[in-house]
This record gives sequence, C-alpha cells and structure tokens, in this order.
Amino acid sequence: MRPLTPALAKIAKEELNETPERVEQDLFILRVWIRQQIHLRARTSDEFLIAFLRRCNFSLEETKKRIELFFHFYNLMPEIFYNRLVTERLLNMNKTGIYFYPEYPKCDNQSALLIIRIGQFSWKWHTQRELVRFVTMAMEIIALENDNASVAGVTEIIDLDGVEKEFFYSFHRVMVKKWFYWIRDCLPLRIKDIFVINPSKELLRMFLFQQFLQRASNYPIIVLKTTEELYKYVPKKCLPEEYGGYNGHIAECVGYMEDSLRSYKSYFEEDTLYGVNESLRRGEVPLYEAEFGLAGTFRKFKID
Repeated sequence: MRPLTPALAKIAKEELNETPERVEQDLFILRVWIRQQIHLRARTSDEFLIAFLRRCNFSLEETKKRIELFFHFYNLMPEIFYNRLVTERLLNMNKTGIYFYPEYPKCDNQSALLIIRIGQFSWKWHTQRELVRFVTMAMEIIALENDNASVAGVTEIIDLDGVEKEFFYSFHRVMVKKWFYWIRDCLPLRIKDIFVINPSKELLRMFLFQQFLQRASNYPIIVLKTTEELYKYVPKKCLPEEYGGYNGHIAECVGYMEDSLRSYKSYFEEDTLYGVNESLRRGEVPLYEAEFGLAGTFRKFKID
C-alpha cells in the first residue's frame, strides 16, 4: 500500500474513514468473502480492493456490493469487458488526446484532473464501442494508480469544442445507458465535479444534449460557454498549457496514459479470468436490464 501525502491522508481519514491499522483487516475480510462467493471470480490485489474500499468510504457491505456489480457488468457488456486489450489501435486512439489524466496536475481540493476532448473523436477511424472500451480501461488504471483520484476524487472537464449535434444522435442508446450505470454503480472512482466547456449554441439549446448530460452523473454539472469561465472553478495552475494553464502539455498527459496502458497490458489480458457465473448465484440477480428502459431520475445541472 502506497503511503499517502499528509494532505491526502487527512482527506482519507476525515472523509473516507480510512485508518492504516484497519486496512489490512478489511483486505483480509474481503478476500475471505470473495473466496466464499462460488459465483464470483474477482481480482484480490491490494490496489484493486483498496480502490473499492475508498470509493465506498470503507463500508465493507457497500464495497462487497460494488465489487460484485463491477464483475456483473462483464456479463452485461461482454463486448467491452472481455475484449479490453492494449493494442496498437487502442494506443492510436490515445494519441488523439481525446481522454487523459494529467500525471501531476491536480486541483486545489486535491482531486485528480480528467479532461475529455470529444471533438478529437473520429467516427472514420474508431467506433463507439472502442471509445467506451478505452475510457473504461483508462478509468480503471487511474483508480488503481492515482492516489489523488482514489482518495479525493476526480474533477472532470468535458470539452465540446468542435462537437456538433450529430455526434450525440449517433450514440447507441442502450450502450450509453449501460456505460453510465457502470460509472455510477461499479467504477471505484468518485466524480467530484463535472464542467462542460465550449458547447455550441445549438448544443446548448438541444433538449437531447441536456438529457445526455443528465444521464452521465448524479452529480451537479456546470455548463460553461468558454474555457476562460473555467478558471473561476479550476485554477490555471492546475491546467495544461493548451487550456491557458501552467502545468505541462497535453502531449505529456497523452504520453503518461500510453505508458500506463502499456504497463497494464498483462492486467487487461487477464480480464477473461474474472466475472460472475449467474447459474451459481444463490442471491438475487441485479436487474439492470429493467432499468435500461427507464428514463431515471437525475439531479439538475446548472448553466453558468
């Protein structure tokens, strides 16, 4: 277990109920529980289990539930979770800089910074399925590797520069819903803030755009018209230079993600070893399929 900085250790103790003397005991309890679940094949490394414990504020029952749902989604999205391989094609998608976590920049509240540049995505070269697969891999890596992300959460910036309404119409509705449920119920990361920048006037007026954002998170979403308005919430010192900041370049962020993906090559090759055998389950099966047909209830977002 990596030692935390004093600032992160304070957040972990006060907000996540994390105490170093209790972690080993909780890890032992979780490993015993996983072995007892005949229907569940789950990872048991320290980093993996600690990421889930932190996401669940060290509630063992909530952690068990999230771990089980995480692997349950292997069955719900087999096209994503049984084909997550670090290939040259995936690394080429990473090189576009569509989705990255800067290695060092972080916000004043210690949360990790995530930037999504949807305008960099090309339907000509990649599919929606490949995009979702890439994002799930990147999120999982950061949950295991970035202590700021696992302890203080993630501040997410969605850049819509160059994105037209046709992009949102082209999404496969059921896959997007499943992806959103995975982020909400399964991912061992806490989204602290979501800022949307540079939307076109047409997107701001679109009801479809509002629905799309509301499904993305249960957290408040702040829509900003320009990058400059972002500085009221995220200081320049935290942002890459391409966003007017003083903290490295996007190319460095992309390089960090490429190195991370390459180092996790064997990790993702092991995905086929894990999952849930529903025929062996003794409890109730999660019925997400029923929810995929509902609109759901989401919090309102604020346009600034």
